[in-house]
Amino acid sequence: MNPIHLSTAQRSEINLLLTRDRLKAVPVDLSKANLFLTQAEEAVSELGNIQAIRIQFDVAYNSCHSVGEALLAAYGYRTTPGAGQHMAVGEFLAVIFAESSAKKSTVEYDYLREIRNGLHYQAKPIGKAQTDHAISTAQSLLAAARDILN
Repeated sequence: MNPIHLSTAQRSEINLLLTRDRLKAVPVDLSKANLFLTQAEEAVSELGNIQAIRIQFDVAYNSCHSVGEALLAAYGYRTTPGAGQHMAVGEFLAVIFAESSAKKSTVEYDYLREIRNGLHYQAKPIGKAQTDHAISTAQSLLAAARDILN
């Protein structure tokens, strides 16, 4: 694993996340990054075996989150403890993929996060189209992360 170098603009955006206490700098952990990436890959590969759309959505969303955690570890960051950790992962994804074809998927991650919160905290219903969208987003983020992490 050999992550591509961040641009000056990306480093500046990450510094803002650090200043706002959304992220904390930690040692780069490529082993952890690889484990999270493998976890995301395994989740995506199992999606076709799951019949319940709510469970498919949850697995797809968790795969997106694992991609974010892989990238955080690969670049030497983690989210700060407390509320908003999933949102901070999304903010980091937006910085990392700002100059990539996966930029739109980072916006979708935030949308999926809101749906996930509705599922987990308000028992809101979900449709097949939302689940299909989550799966597509997970696949897109995973492919983009593979490119970035080499």
